[in-house]
Amino acid sequence: MEKLILDVKNCMIDMNYSKNSIQHYEEIWKRYLKFDSSPQLTDDKIQLFLNQIFNYDGTTKPTRYQRSAIRAMNVLIYYQTYQKIYIRFPLKNPVQIVTPFDDLRNRYVTFLSDNHYASSTIHTHDRVVRNLFEFLYLSKKIKDISQVNYEDISDFIADIASHRNKVSYELNVLRVFFKYIFSFKLSKLDFSLLIPSSNTLRTTEHLPSYWNNDELIQIFSQIDRSTPSGKRDHAVMILALKLGLRVSDIRNLRFNNINWNTNTITLVQQKTSEPLILPLIKDVGESLIDYIMNARPEHSSNFVFITLKAPYHPLGDSTHFHNVITKYIRKAGITISKERLHGMHTLRHTLATKLLEQETPLPVISGILGHKDIKTTCEYLRINLKMLANCTLEIGEFDES
Repeated sequence: MEKLILDVKNCMIDMNYSKNSIQHYEEIWKRYLKFDSSPQLTDDKIQLFLNQIFNYDGTTKPTRYQRSAIRAMNVLIYYQTYQKIYIRFPLKNPVQIVTPFDDLRNRYVTFLSDNHYASSTIHTHDRVVRNLFEFLYLSKKIKDISQVNYEDISDFIADIASHRNKVSYELNVLRVFFKYIFSFKLSKLDFSLLIPSSNTLRTTEHLPSYWNNDELIQIFSQIDRSTPSGKRDHAVMILALKLGLRVSDIRNLRFNNINWNTNTITLVQQKTSEPLILPLIKDVGESLIDYIMNARPEHSSNFVFITLKAPYHPLGDSTHFHNVITKYIRKAGITISKERLHGMHTLRHTLATKLLEQETPLPVISGILGHKDIKTTCEYLRINLKMLANCTLEIGEFDES
């Protein structure tokens, strides 16, 4: 650990960090050495250190003092991983890191100048874009802007948001920049539409969480579909994953919303009061039939999902299925950190992320995520039917018990 600290200190000196900054970091690192002198630094150790020494548990907005400690420890672990110091803020006479994006960066600066942006504005845009490129190159090993996906952008935003309370200007710069690369056909997707608009962005509260294919397979494989509750849980979760339905719409789903002849689900969304037509995808339909025929109690209620035990009635507004998905996540052995949201909504976000990777028009994705900037309902529904029907999300093969 002492060698790591010495290496980071020397790197900071080479990068022209001020003496005061280096001394401030050293004070925090010395406190960590007294706390834990083992050679390997981990996220868990840092979190424990911040909790016990700086009284920061990650659930509240950090104070200025706590943010300094977070930044100092993140510098250490970042250097341990990449042998570099990632620059988030401008330094006095900083050393420029050469990246494969330098030509694009220069073109973007020229574009801003040609469009009569103020010199101070251009300087800020250049700084934020340079930090983005260094993050993509050093952290993500990306060498071409066409390789960037939404996960990379989310990670960058989360990184800067974890060290600052307000990142509104950075978000605005990213919005302008990604609109620029889309307009000049440097990217097939307009990521500017997915940049958060909040002036105050905390690390995990505003950024969608989602599951990769391996995690989905692990989670869904834990559902015991030989039991009534397992059949119900599978049907509920696959509706959220494959169709992007909100829990409120799943809870209020009625039999007359399902047209088995046309293989569609038609409903009015509870949150937006807007009509929605979705394709009844094969595995979604099969899961619903399995639940209805083999698990749902015989009852005259028009609601698809009702309580499994008498007295039978529709699910109440307090039913969010949060405990349901959490149970399967834990059974799958997936660690749930404080930084990662893991409720039912993550299945909707997973679908949206997959659609984005498959180059689905962004108004469709915005609609699934509940954004306001979607096109007319007719256009949204027309595209949605096609795109959702073609979207593939792997959750493994299971016995139809």
